[in-house]
Amino acid sequence: MIEVENLTRYYGPTRAVHDISFHVDKGEIVGFLGPNGAGKTTTMRILTGFLPPSDGAARLAGFDVFHDSLEVRRRVGYMPETVPLYPEMTVWAYLDYMGALRQLPNRKQAVDRAMEACGIGDRAASMISKLSKGYRQRVGLAQAILHEPEVLILDEPTIGLDPRQVSDARALIQEIGREHTVILSSHVLSEVSQTCNRVLIINQGEIVAQGTPEELTAQLQGAELVLVRIADAGPEAVSVLERVDGVIGVEPADEGAYQVSCAQGRDLRAELARAVVEQGWGLLELGNVGMSLEDIFLELTTDEKDPKGFPKPLGSEETMAAFLGVMGLLFWLFLVYTQQAVMDPVLGSGWIFFVLILYAGVVTMRLLAEEQRSGTIELTLTAPVRDWELIGGKYLSSLILFLTMLIISVYQPIILTRLGEPDLGAVLSSYLGFFLVGAALLAIGTLASTLTRNQVVAAILTIAIGVGLWLVEFVGSRSAGTFMGDFVNQLSLFSHYFDFIDGIIDTQHVVYYLSLVVVNLFLATRVLEARRWR
Repeated sequence: MIEVENLTRYYGPTRAVHDISFHVDKGEIVGFLGPNGAGKTTTMRILTGFLPPSDGAARLAGFDVFHDSLEVRRRVGYMPETVPLYPEMTVWAYLDYMGALRQLPNRKQAVDRAMEACGIGDRAASMISKLSKGYRQRVGLAQAILHEPEVLILDEPTIGLDPRQVSDARALIQEIGREHTVILSSHVLSEVSQTCNRVLIINQGEIVAQGTPEELTAQLQGAELVLVRIADAGPEAVSVLERVDGVIGVEPADEGAYQVSCAQGRDLRAELARAVVEQGWGLLELGNVGMSLEDIFLELTTDEKDPKGFPKPLGSEETMAAFLGVMGLLFWLFLVYTQQAVMDPVLGSGWIFFVLILYAGVVTMRLLAEEQRSGTIELTLTAPVRDWELIGGKYLSSLILFLTMLIISVYQPIILTRLGEPDLGAVLSSYLGFFLVGAALLAIGTLASTLTRNQVVAAILTIAIGVGLWLVEFVGSRSAGTFMGDFVNQLSLFSHYFDFIDGIIDTQHVVYYLSLVVVNLFLATRVLEARRWR
């Protein structure tokens, strides 16, 4: 089901994973263990299609994770360690959204089934921000199994759960593992030993051990160990036990107990018991001694650290309300001041331009910068969604919000028709031009949001570019009539807008704004693709 061959991944000059190979069969539950920085998360991200490998190959259900990434993502369910969720959504709405991303035909049934399996059916209407950590883990597990994937990759799935929830999650994973392949990462080693058929241990980017816990114990110990506890044993007990055929050595443990090293692959418990009884001693205890999975892990690895939180950003509703408030204030101020039934003073005002630039920066700063910081983009990009579809969807959501805001502001020209006879053609062309300016600024903001994980930096970058494209108009006006002046004027975001104010819809201006949108969205897609290779 999963085949990994000579997989290598670099982050710049840093090698995260080096030449690892392993396979996982269908219906197998494999524990994936490793310390912070060992390459465990990188490997899991490559298998989900979130990251491409620098070298080597990985195949899932026969599909290459790089060349057939969409097919792989259709077959994988992924739950990161710190489950990235949208706190402003309800549980049901979030799972329905994830089902839409995965293009599930019967989303309602899939959501209901996943919620029931994870025990969150009674929380369907609850806001995610109000859930405990344990319930958030359940929501993360529900989205991972939503589409009944062939392969389930779980990073610390039971962290934050109480003992009852851990037991339920373990039973669910084992149930899924009967017909599907599961890779489970956990630091609760007893959980791995109880849940998994096989264990992979990665350290410093390389697989250092793999096999069943029993096989790993044998590899590290090099011999079978048996504990023998004897009552009333004499000083000759060591020599008696050493004479048993196949015994390599005997070491006294605590009082009356002896640790017997036996040849690998031989079970000498019956012979040892016979030797003790023939001496007339009492046999109190006899059993195999193996290294626990914790002993094996500590032999090879170290611990990890926890991530830090981040403050809640400004919401789009507040931003839209603020913009409408400013636009309404300008409308009434100019109406009282000019006493004319025209929209030119409002839509042609430098103030409204500046407010529009601020609006674009604030609205778009969360599109991808926040997704990258919070980690929700990791789940989004492991769904069968192309990068350009993600960029286009994010951009359209901001554009629809902007269009909604313009529709709400239509009350202003309606009021003007009551006060006079405005030029409706000029009003409509002004709104079209204003929409095109906003569309271009939102595309610039979408690009800026892909360039950083910091939403404040993204907003500042968008505002700086918008102001720069506004100010070039003043630079060009000083050299009007020259080639350079005309060229600079053509770059201005707002010089193309003034014909719309006069009721003139010039194809050249429309093409300019649409070109800005296409170029910025194309660059945003390329940046998002390039981030996978870093």
